[in-house]
Amino acid sequence: LLFPLQFCLVTLNKELATKLVVLPDGWMCYQSGLFYISSMKKSWNDSKQDCSKRKADLMIINNKEQKFFKNYGELWIGLTDRDVEGRWKWVDGRTLTSGFWKPAEPNGDRTENCVVTSSSGWRDFSCDKDFKWICERKKS
Repeated sequence: LLFPLQFCLVTLNKELATKLVVLPDGWMCYQSGLFYISSMKKSWNDSKQDCSKRKADLMIINNKEQKFFKNYGELWIGLTDRDVEGRWKWVDGRTLTSGFWKPAEPNGDRTENCVVTSSSGWRDFSCDKDFKWICERKKS
């Protein structure tokens, strides 16, 4: 995985940094990192585990990434309120400060604690539901 990341950083100049580059192993270069979108569907926990095996984590979204990746369908991202209901945290421990929720979301109370991104915005679901997912490996 080091080679693709180095490839991204070396070959993408400022003009290309806003474009997507797909690498042979299925990873995609975009902005400040590498992204992998699964072809299978799994629970949030299993998705997070898969990302860990790839030396990555479920994606933490910033404004630029949300605009780009929203067209890939429903994907698990690295946001949950499993520890404290209503306190949304990213997988790196940071608290959510602003989000891209679909209108009337989050709406799941204690039963929907994990987040899916979609073309219409974020939605909370039961963490046991199966969705595709997106892994992110940031530039270190």
